[in-house]
Amino acid sequence: MRGVYNLMSVAGICLLSAVCFVTLSFVTPSLAADPAVPPAQEAAERLELNAATVDQLTALPGGILTKEDAMKMVTLREQLGNFQAYEDLKELGFSDEKIDKLRPLTTVNYMATDCNC
Repeated sequence: MRGVYNLMSVAGICLLSAVCFVTLSFVTPSLAADPAVPPAQEAAERLELNAATVDQLTALPGGILTKEDAMKMVTLREQLGNFQAYEDLKELGFSDEKIDKLRPLTTVNYMATDCNC
């Protein structure tokens, strides 16, 4: 009798696992991220704001930065030095929303020197 009980337990666990798998398969797509916010990229693929050119900045997905925004960034960076943090972009009049959209696509490394602006 004990063998039958163990067999029923294993069958119950398998059935429960299958139900969970099927449920998650249907639920997961509805949990997708907001399409207005770009997905985070690997650090190696992110654009360094202290080394980026105007063309690179304006090429960011979603049209986050206009050419005017990018020119302001490069000009300020050339005049005052590298950005130390994303909050420095507020000096250019960037909103918190715009800065939040930049974060997953870019990095701010104060020591970056690769700029060929």
